[in-house]
Amino acid sequence: MATPDHTADAARNSTTSSDANSSGRRGDPRDRRDAVHVLRRRKEFGELKSDQRKRLKDLEKKNERLRKAVSDLTLEKLILREAASGNF
Repeated sequence: MATPDHTADAARNSTTSSDANSSGRRGDPRDRRDAVHVLRRRKEFGELKSDQRKRLKDLEKKNERLRKAVSDLTLEKLILREAASGNF
């Protein structure tokens, strides 16, 4: 019975050590950033479709504008109340 030149462990180590790149690099950093970006978006938006995601973003922007308008009006109301009471 002939003995193989490489054992199963040696063959496994030689294939995994070269990674996907034949140049010996560990991978492009942009690939890792893209993966992080995708995971962050999934965490934030779940599994929404692109049109749903766009609508959500638009609604969030509109909500932010409305919150700012309400806070401005509330502040103006407080200033007018203060001026009307004569405590200025």
